[in-house]
Amino acid sequence: YTQQLADGLRHMHSLGVVHRDVKPENVLFTDASQTRVKLCDFGFAKVCHDKRCKTMCGSPQYMAPEVNGRETYLGAPVDLWALGALAYEVLHAGAAFRGSTLEQLSIRILKASHEPFSSAISASAKSFIRSLLRVDPTTRLAADGALSHEWLTAAAVAPTA
Repeated sequence: YTQQLADGLRHMHSLGVVHRDVKPENVLFTDASQTRVKLCDFGFAKVCHDKRCKTMCGSPQYMAPEVNGRETYLGAPVDLWALGALAYEVLHAGAAFRGSTLEQLSIRILKASHEPFSSAISASAKSFIRSLLRVDPTTRLAADGALSHEWLTAAAVAPTA
């Protein structure tokens, strides 16, 4: 599923569109065998090309540090941060970032201090997630980089449509 989402984000970003609310609730299975997914709920989406965004939006557990920090931000890296948080959650059946208050959650996100990785998670999956959950958005993988990461290229996944 992660590969399909990364491919969808790559396509959106190539058109200058950013989603800004990538999270499990906004991922739908599109077939009975649950092998294809689509991103939905474009309520926070914006056509911005390479312009910086100002609006603080999204869901707190998936919100990138630059959005949490109330800075202006480029939209595409925000979507890729959320993809990393989502990939973590899929592999661990739990959120990457937790806090007993919204303030504690924000502090953990600002430091990219996610929950520890399970020992069952492969080194390439950890590398993929770490490459997306970087505080500095300029060092975060873009969608093309995510799609060419070893973890996704080695996985046997359904083709996207």
